[in-house]
Amino acid sequence: HDQANGNSDACSLPPSKSCHVETYTAILLSHNGDRFPKMATASLFSKTRSWKGLTELIFVWNAPRSDLERIASGDDNNYDDNNNKNDNNDYSNTNNTDSNSTNSNSANSNSTSQIFAQQLLRRHDDPSDPLRIFYSLEHGLSDDLLNRYHPLLSPRNEALLYFDDDGPFSSFPFRSVIHPALELWKRHSDVQIGGRPRHLSFSSSSSSRRLETALHRQRESVTLPMAID
Repeated sequence: HDQANGNSDACSLPPSKSCHVETYTAILLSHNGDRFPKMATASLFSKTRSWKGLTELIFVWNAPRSDLERIASGDDNNYDDNNNKNDNNDYSNTNNTDSNSTNSNSANSNSTSQIFAQQLLRRHDDPSDPLRIFYSLEHGLSDDLLNRYHPLLSPRNEALLYFDDDGPFSSFPFRSVIHPALELWKRHSDVQIGGRPRHLSFSSSSSSRRLETALHRQRESVTLPMAID
């Protein structure tokens, strides 16, 4: 009765449902290669290949395309190695030993980042692969965490799954977490279903307005997502 009179605040039961949904899009955002080793170690992208219903994987890159290409080419490795060599000249033999160990770990990390970046670019160029890279800056966007919610991503699916680039990855197996979350979201598709929520504390009203604007745009373009954050 209240709804018929135009009262939008009236309680409405049952909740919105999307029981027909069987597929979803996973979205991951990053802006440098620092966290590539962690994602590579977790074998995130290889694991997602076995997730039932995942038909699209969007990697949002919040830096210039050239940065990702440079990591893939190994140019970052050469830069770090040269810096490390120059730094080593300023230390004693004892410090050199510690520095060499640190340099070795850094070289391994750079190598892992390089391989991971190469895989990203290769999969993006393969039209049969569900992964695609969204270059934020090329769409007129800035380096903003909220780009993951931007309508310009144009996800193909109604259900969206969000990951942070620092994980957790291994603690979210499909059978025990993601599949139940999808089933729960299908029965309450007008709200966001989340696990391990991140505490957001805004120090200014402008930050709050940015979040409100991003979420408003999202509601206009796609259904609210599942979120593993």
